[in-house]
Amino acid sequence: MGTPAVGSLYKLCVEPGHGTPSWDTSSEIYETLDGTGIMPTQERVYNAGMTGTRDERSERVRKGNKGVTAVVIIEPSPKDLDLWLPRIMGTAAAGDVFAFADSMATTGTVVPFSLLEERQTQETQAKDCLVNKATFESTAGSPLKLTMEIIGKDWAVGTSFPDRDGDDLGTTAVSDDFYLHSDAVYTLGSSATEVISSTLTIDNKLNVRYVNSTTAGFIFPQGRETTLSVTTPYTSDETDMFDVAAAGLTTNSIVYTNSGCSTTFTFGSLQAPPELSPVSREAEITLTVNFIARSVTTTDSLKITNDATP
Repeated sequence: MGTPAVGSLYKLCVEPGHGTPSWDTSSEIYETLDGTGIMPTQERVYNAGMTGTRDERSERVRKGNKGVTAVVIIEPSPKDLDLWLPRIMGTAAAGDVFAFADSMATTGTVVPFSLLEERQTQETQAKDCLVNKATFESTAGSPLKLTMEIIGKDWAVGTSFPDRDGDDLGTTAVSDDFYLHSDAVYTLGSSATEVISSTLTIDNKLNVRYVNSTTAGFIFPQGRETTLSVTTPYTSDETDMFDVAAAGLTTNSIVYTNSGCSTTFTFGSLQAPPELSPVSREAEITLTVNFIARSVTTTDSLKITNDATP
């Protein structure tokens, strides 16, 4: 009987760039949360013809298209964000400012990347990956959490995990403090706002193209949607967010600051329909507003400024 594989010994690392990754001591290794993993697939194509019987014949099955998705969940430090924000936004920073790109580079070392995981039993890698969706969740009393849904072109098993001489968190990118919800200042519609929790989602809406090959030929974005959901106390201070004007709220930001570092999310217009949730007898009545971030005049729907230098 084999030794059980346990989640606490799971490892994940990242190698920037496209093409064949070089897994070595420079690869980025992260402390990940429950729900992280690489999920490889390959279709089994059955020739569903009529054979004079209701049984399906095993001889008429071939391997079809390969695909791979992954979920990476971390509690990012500012230096982590310096590495992940280009992959989320689709382009490198201009100074400390990350803005959206209309296309996402599939070559170079900034946007595409590969993943390698070790589940003790075997290693699996996902190649030529892009971030399809990124979700930043912030809740009172908890760290800022970043969940990334990832799509890759191909996968393979049996690649050795890089030897870090027992240091499983060897990159400087994961050696810094993470953010807490208490580090954040919310400004919505020019007003400082008390926020119980928030969820910011960037959906790149990636599509995978297959041609005459079982591996994906190209991954590309079709559109993009950026949403921000905030839950606040429901007092006289927040009633102006219940039914905002059609043009939305302007002058909007979320700023995290810790140990001399800061991360600022600056939004264009935040637009939302009026919504109220059912009331529970044993709970505080709160207000949840589900915004869509859109550009207004010369202000982008979202820009992120990340200062990772203490």
